[in-house]
Amino acid sequence: MVVYPLMPNVTVKLIQSVVLSLSLLELFTLRAVANTVDPRKPYGRVCLSVVTSSGGETVFDVKGAYAASDRIEAHLDATLECTAVTLALDPVNGHLANDWRPQAVDLSEGQEMVLPQRPIVWNLASVRPFDFYVLFLDSGSSEAREIKRLIRAMQSSKTGSQLLDIQTTKLRELVTRQLAGSDLSSHAATIPLPDQVGGALRGGSDEFPWRRFSVRVNFTEIQPGMLIFSSRGPEDKK
Repeated sequence: MVVYPLMPNVTVKLIQSVVLSLSLLELFTLRAVANTVDPRKPYGRVCLSVVTSSGGETVFDVKGAYAASDRIEAHLDATLECTAVTLALDPVNGHLANDWRPQAVDLSEGQEMVLPQRPIVWNLASVRPFDFYVLFLDSGSSEAREIKRLIRAMQSSKTGSQLLDIQTTKLRELVTRQLAGSDLSSHAATIPLPDQVGGALRGGSDEFPWRRFSVRVNFTEIQPGMLIFSSRGPEDKK
């Protein structure tokens, strides 16, 4: 049998193809690990939705076109008593995105909550890009108490003021510090859209099936859990 040697350029292309395949496999594996939740352990669930002026509700879509009168809401619950914290940041300047004031609420086991709590409203008028952080942590921790105190103070701070910017920077440090040593990109939340799960959306008096579009994250009393929802598509982050 005659064995013909590979030409140098063929060998290079073969190696490049193998490397690319391994890189894609590694990427898919990392995404699978990042999105894996152990249902035997405590976890929190979050769904970002958009409510229209007519009362309709749909899951938030980064490619969606929304009216100025529409507003963002966050549906959430947890299988363990905890404190849930929300913080929307402008990815460009690090300030509060769209002046959406942060929220911190205590959840009992299985309790459903819809944020923001009135009189706060997260309007989509003149909306800028945002990264929406949701943190689940132990209600009895000193960190939870400090975060709640700071968020209470932020509710009355003047929009665009230096004080509000300082408070936002401090809150971001407190929130991200809970996951020290981990890459924030590993907490990115992938939103399951209606065409992916075949779900009907709320209209009129129907209840919005938010659990079908929720994203979950594990947490414990000593290890907080975080999800980060982004209004930017992958092409916008390059």
